[in-house]
Amino acid sequence: MKKGEIYRGEKRFSKGNIYHPIVCLEDVMPWQTYFDACVLTHSKGKGGRNNIPMSEEHFLTEDENGRQYKFQYDNTHIVQQVYKKEVFWIKDRCIGRLSKAGLKFVMEHKEQFGPSIWYKKILGRTEKKA
Repeated sequence: MKKGEIYRGEKRFSKGNIYHPIVCLEDVMPWQTYFDACVLTHSKGKGGRNNIPMSEEHFLTEDENGRQYKFQYDNTHIVQQVYKKEVFWIKDRCIGRLSKAGLKFVMEHKEQFGPSIWYKKILGRTEKKA
C-alpha cells in the first residue's frame, strides 16, 4: 500500500459499523501490522468537529493504465483525525488515489488533526488509545 491510495476495508465487526473509505497516509511495508490513515466522508461534521472539504482536483480519476477508479470525488470531506488501521483490514485493491495536490492538502491538514487513535475490537467492545 502506498501513501495517497484510497481503500475500503472488508473487515466488519458489527452491522452498525460505518463503512467509510480511507486514505493511506504512509507507504506500508510488508512487515507492518498497522498504518496511519484518515477517513473520507460526505459529512460536513458533527459534535462540534468540522470535517475538511476537499475538491475535485484532489483526486485522480484513472489509474496509470487508464482504468477508472471506483472512488471518485463526490462532495468529499476528510475527518479531522488520524486513525491507526490494521493491515489485515484491507482486503481489496486500491479503489482510488489522491492527486499530488490532494496528497499535499491532506498532509498539510494532518498536522491539525488529533493524535492517532487505535481501534481494537475485543469481545464486542471498542477500546480507544491515544
